[in-house]
Amino acid sequence: MVRPQVTVLAYDGVDELDLFGLYSVLAKARGRFDGLKLVPPDSPVTGSAGTEFVTEPANLTIADSDALVIPGGRRAADIAETRYFAPVIRHLHSRGARIYCCCSGTLILAAALKSTDGVSAIHHRKRDQLKSVFGGRIETGFVESNSIVSVGGQISRSVKSVDLAFRLLADVDPSLADRISDRMEIAWRTEP
Repeated sequence: MVRPQVTVLAYDGVDELDLFGLYSVLAKARGRFDGLKLVPPDSPVTGSAGTEFVTEPANLTIADSDALVIPGGRRAADIAETRYFAPVIRHLHSRGARIYCCCSGTLILAAALKSTDGVSAIHHRKRDQLKSVFGGRIETGFVESNSIVSVGGQISRSVKSVDLAFRLLADVDPSLADRISDRMEIAWRTEP
């Protein structure tokens, strides 16, 4: 089995629950990945609730990733407008890397790809913002379109970022998702 390289984007204003929910699940499976990294490396980041952290140096570049995870956050629309991540997102998408977006992280993806088709999900308060850069259908819950999986737009009994991380694990190896679910005592789901 191929051991994927997974990158999780971190940026000022990232939602801590989105980022750390995703990362904590993926980190439990770290031995099953050739690389799991937060980017940008060595940069101080302040989350939307004020948590400050520094990402660890990565031996691998983001362009080598097999999967990219884009968490949402209060500043996702600002980050999307800067186009800071746009070139690497376009590169990864063009080479078929899987992309996973949580809530408003979809804004970053849509701005980078300048997509006018497909289906996507986003936080319910960000739907109008997404419509301005994305011409496709906007739905709620888990949405898969081509090699992109997004989640958002509805009240959930579980944590969307955690469910999205388990979805990534299931895409890599369904038994891996089950093992990590058992280890963390978390029931995950990919449906509303």
